[in-house]
Amino acid sequence: MGIDEKRILIVRLSSLGDIVLTTLLSRILRKTYPDARLGFLTKAMYRDILDSIEHLDDRYSLALGRHSQKEQIRSLREGGWTTVIDLQNNLRSRSLVNALGVREVYRFHRARVNRLIRIYFPVLRKRISTPKSVALQYLACTSGLGLNDDGLGLELKPTAVAVEQSQYSLMDYHYSIDVLPETRPIVIAPGALHPTKMWLPERWAETLSALHSDGWRSQVIIGSVSDLETAGRIICQISHPILNLCGKMGVADVIAIIASADIFISGDSGPMHIAAAVQAPSVSIFGPTVPEFGFAPFRAPNVIVQTPDLNCRPCASHGSNHCPRRHFRCMKDIPAKTVVNEVRKLASSQVERLKF
Repeated sequence: MGIDEKRILIVRLSSLGDIVLTTLLSRILRKTYPDARLGFLTKAMYRDILDSIEHLDDRYSLALGRHSQKEQIRSLREGGWTTVIDLQNNLRSRSLVNALGVREVYRFHRARVNRLIRIYFPVLRKRISTPKSVALQYLACTSGLGLNDDGLGLELKPTAVAVEQSQYSLMDYHYSIDVLPETRPIVIAPGALHPTKMWLPERWAETLSALHSDGWRSQVIIGSVSDLETAGRIICQISHPILNLCGKMGVADVIAIIASADIFISGDSGPMHIAAAVQAPSVSIFGPTVPEFGFAPFRAPNVIVQTPDLNCRPCASHGSNHCPRRHFRCMKDIPAKTVVNEVRKLASSQVERLKF
């Protein structure tokens, strides 16, 4: 079979940030095999983000139920895939990939031992290596395909419909607060899947108030329905109007609104990687997790804020429901003024960069 006849299926079932981190690989696959068929399989809840990965030819959501899964496997077999890249590499994905009967299979292996040492053996942290970004680890696991890093970042392209909708939402908001329609907003994403990865609502409120005083009058909160309570706790502590889009947006809308941001602020979460993929300048607040896990914003204008020299960090691979030490210092010890100062410096650096 010739190089142009390759049919490559990427499997990454979850989660949002992990899928965004695959976009380096998908772009380089397209560059290396311009005439190959490139498909992607993920869970239904993440299917929409695939529409913003323009290098894909086929986009699939994982079927639910035994009968539906059998039908899906039969359908995927008919696709004639020659290569599968299993970036999930768990029991579910391995079972599915094995059922496809594809000979050329590449699997991603997580740096689990490195993470466990960082979490449970603090004295050894300085003795172990720091893994590369997960985006580069995805690329490395496909060594037999002859792929070369192109030196560029992640890549998401907002859909035209989502861009138009975000523009309408911002224009209405800007009209109500009497600012220019084309004003680029401060966008924040205070939510996270795990509560310990969320900065304190009062700190978010202090930050937004200080930035409003600096002249950033256009401010937007984004998140899912589950973030409505957090957004409400923030909004009730500020005296200026803010556009609350929590629970009102799909993934495509989130990508578009982040792409419109002057500065984006979040914790270690999926939207943080979206910001990197649309090159939105961002400030990222890390608490129980650390950039050394390989999930720092990849090749994008970014500043990471974290509590230094805190021996109990990291305490979990993905965060948790409660602080194991019950003090939550990793987040409580980050004052609003630190984040505000980093926003100011980042904005200034972007202005200087545009001069040249």
